[in-house]
Order: sequence, then C-alpha cells, then structure tokens
Amino acid sequence: MTFTVEEFRDWINILYDHPEWREELRRLTLTDDILELPGIVRELAESQRELAESVRELTESQRELAEAQRGSEQRLTSLEKSVQALAESQRELAEAQRGSEQRLPPLKSRCKRWPSLSASWWHRRPGSVPRWANCNAPSAPLLKRKPPACSK
Repeated sequence: MTFTVEEFRDWINILYDHPEWREELRRLTLTDDILELPGIVRELAESQRELAESVRELTESQRELAEAQRGSEQRLTSLEKSVQALAESQRELAEAQRGSEQRLPPLKSRCKRWPSLSASWWHRRPGSVPRWANCNAPSAPLLKRKPPACSK
C-alpha cells in the first residue's frame, strides 16, 4: 500500500482530529521501552531534584564543619602557644632551680657557722635574742622563710 503526499497529509490531519487514534498508533508503532521513556524521564527529574537538595544540605553541612574546623584550629594554635609558654617557664624555673642548687652548698657551710656567731652576738644584749637566731630551736622553720645575712 502506497501513500501519496496528499494522502499522508490527510492521514496526519485525521490523527490530529482524533487524539485517541494517535495514542493507538503510538502504541502499535513504538516499542514498550520507548513508550516508557516519559515516565522514566519524570522519575529521573524527581531523583535529580532530590539529589540537588541532598547536595545543598551536604554543602551546608560542609560549610558548618569547615567553620568548626577553623575554630578548632584556632583553639589548637592557642593551646600550642600556651604549652610553649609553659615549657619556657618550666625551663626558666629549672634553670633557676639549678642556680639555687649551685648557690646552696656555700650558704649551708656559712649557716653552719652562723648559729654560734649569731648567738654570741645576740647574747651580748641580754633578752634580745630572736627566736630564729637559734637553729636548733623549734622555730627553725622560720630560718627557711627569712634567712639572716651570714658573714664569712
């Protein structure tokens, strides 16, 4: 069966006039896969919208995490500086302790002589011997708080 162009045009016009015939013609001429494409495209469009929303949410979460990370880095930097300052203070204190320990032996030897010298000096003035002048007295801890000047 052959169609002329005029007949073909007439047939197209008839199909426009009868949409139900068009649907039937589509069903007969197109494969099931092609007929399912509009539904598949709608599903894909919906999935794409959901995916876009998920990406927006993930982007916002990533921004929040990045901000939290910046805050954590600032706090960590502050802690590092504090630890460095504490370490430096500890080094200074250790150095001061070493210096004190180096100066202590000569002071100890001076103070061993001091009670006898000091006591004899204070005894020249009756009733004026301070409690800390006697290293063997119960007030000896006062010596640790306020050591007297010892002479060589």
